[in-house]
Amino acid sequence: TGVVPHHREVLLIPGFGWIVRDVLQGVGRQAYEARWHLAPGLAGTVTDDGACVHVRDASGARRLDLHAPRAPDTLRLEPGWISARYGAREAAEVAVRAWDGDGAQDVVTLILPAMGDQPPARVIPLAADGAALAIRLVAHAGEAVELLIGEGRPLVARLADGDTLETDARWAWRRTSPESGSDVAATIQGRYLRSGADTILDAPAGAAPSAPGWRVAARGEGGWREVSAGA
Repeated sequence: TGVVPHHREVLLIPGFGWIVRDVLQGVGRQAYEARWHLAPGLAGTVTDDGACVHVRDASGARRLDLHAPRAPDTLRLEPGWISARYGAREAAEVAVRAWDGDGAQDVVTLILPAMGDQPPARVIPLAADGAALAIRLVAHAGEAVELLIGEGRPLVARLADGDTLETDARWAWRRTSPESGSDVAATIQGRYLRSGADTILDAPAGAAPSAPGWRVAARGEGGWREVSAGA
């Protein structure tokens, strides 16, 4: 009950999709719903675990996956409608993400479209300490993104190969492309990103203690180097 302040952040990872982060400053126990309207003519199917909606077009082709990657959230489908202009509306399914929570909530939703004739990226959870969410997204040809969404403190994600990825960033990701050999990484509001003993990004000596805005690094023959940064 009462007004719950709401802040939304959206990250686009080209070739993979959108990561939507909703921060809700609730007090006490609240019942929450996030409603995602499908376009007219699209139909959704909820997976058995309730964590994903596969969205298909009239031909049956899978066009998009909507993920609620953290239990105990569940997804369901409801009839609804959308209005493209005044005085007109069309029937459209609504994917509803519902959960109960105590206090502040930090909720991430993944919107992963099909890329041409390739299906949406696969989502693989990563074990992590100190993270709001840690996942690996795998697209065609083995291209992958490890995404860490932090809560303002150091976090460590453990990868399948036994390596680790560590950061203090609010957002951090590393993109690997075996086909092109072009690897990039980035942080938002973070001072470092490390992979095992390999430093990808690190705050320069004498830097202010507050976390900078965004930073991007690329890996070449000489290893990782920072290529751009901004407030």
